[in-house]
Amino acid sequence: MRKKTFSTLAICFLFTVSLWAQNGLEPVKTTDLLKLKTMTGIDISPDESQAVFVLTSIEKDRKGEYRYFRNLWLVDLDKTDKLTQLTFGKRSDSSPAWSPDGMFIAFIRPFEDKPQIWILPITGGEAFRLTDVENGVSNFQWVPNSQKILFAFIIPEWEIQGKPGWSYERPGRNRGDVPNWKKDSSKENSVKPDPDGNIKEIRAWLAKNASEDNPRVFNRQDLQGEMSLQNRLSYSHLFVVEVKSQAEAKQITHGFQSFGSFDWSPDSEKIICTSADFKEHPDRIDDSDLWIMNSDGSDLELFLDWENYRVSSPQYSPDGKTILHTVRDQDEKGYALSQLAVISAHAGLRFN
Repeated sequence: MRKKTFSTLAICFLFTVSLWAQNGLEPVKTTDLLKLKTMTGIDISPDESQAVFVLTSIEKDRKGEYRYFRNLWLVDLDKTDKLTQLTFGKRSDSSPAWSPDGMFIAFIRPFEDKPQIWILPITGGEAFRLTDVENGVSNFQWVPNSQKILFAFIIPEWEIQGKPGWSYERPGRNRGDVPNWKKDSSKENSVKPDPDGNIKEIRAWLAKNASEDNPRVFNRQDLQGEMSLQNRLSYSHLFVVEVKSQAEAKQITHGFQSFGSFDWSPDSEKIICTSADFKEHPDRIDDSDLWIMNSDGSDLELFLDWENYRVSSPQYSPDGKTILHTVRDQDEKGYALSQLAVISAHAGLRFN
């Protein structure tokens, strides 16, 4: 039955190709699909007259291999046939966002293979790179007055100062009982690495090899990353940078705590964000709460702890009186359905 069906389809296909040939039409080729272009990342200007978007195309790179390339385009919303290309070349531009005053567009572009924030003046001129962070920017947002940008940056655990609030889970070992080879040079380490030495020197030698991923050592549960295995912990922290060339970013959150999605209050005085207080190993925590702080990171405090729910994506209302966010019931992980919820921005009252 399957052979008969396949034969019938093959005959139909050949008949269709023959029909195209008779009418002077060419059949669709595999590479014709590569000519399709898609639009993503649409953001409307504050005055609602224009929109910026990402146009994705598939083209050959210098080696002749097909790759995705992304550029920014501008469309006039009153005259939708009026399109203007904003960025050129075989780039990978993404996540465009208008400044609240409509004077700039911030976007993400790789620099030395790391995603960084770039600023494009609408009045004319070249885009300039705003950030230069080691592991790249993962998320960003304009401050309502258009003077600064808040962004998230991944920091590896070996760079975090102090000690976490949970116990070390390696039996018979203590945190910091080997040199931090990622942070300190061998001259600064008091323990000499030696495979034939005493127990401290052997551990130092093993730790030095592990710091170079030779071999890769795993002692955590949640090690499965999206594209590779992750044997080391890292934390997402928030930074603020002024929107000007060569500005230095300022870190406003610290410690053994990760910060996720965030939003500015309309008056630019507060930042609402998602995070979790890790009182045990982060791999054992599958929860997130709402936290609030001043715009400079001071007075960080827990704002909403909803038991058995994972809170995410907070957003202030335009008048700053309420905060919209999503929640997910952790007891229903099979469905992973998110729900909308609203909470008062001042009294801490929750409305389902």
